[in-house]
Amino acid sequence: MALLFSLKEFGQTFATRGRGAELRSELLSRAAGEDVATIDFTDITNVSYSFADEFVGVLVSDHEEDGPSLELVNMAGPVDRVLQRAISRRSHSRNQLLNRSGRAGHLAPVGTECARM
Repeated sequence: MALLFSLKEFGQTFATRGRGAELRSELLSRAAGEDVATIDFTDITNVSYSFADEFVGVLVSDHEEDGPSLELVNMAGPVDRVLQRAISRRSHSRNQLLNRSGRAGHLAPVGTECARM
């Protein structure tokens, strides 16, 4: 089964590490038992680096192999750039990032449309 986690349910801009931790916890709670969790960034206009690092960066670095695969979809250009920076820093090198057909457990930049973990 799959979960669609729509961030616009929580607002349009996200700016703090605390908010990132809160939404990460909510996502993980909702995704328990799911095969795929899709995080939808439709209508999200801004995310701070601290939010991106705490929400997505921690998901990348702490991802468990038996957990759901994660997909990031519908990221606007500025949001995508901040998320990719957070992912890159948490991943130790961009070489660890795979394309969309890569192994589950890794987040891959595939443009502004979607990234898969």
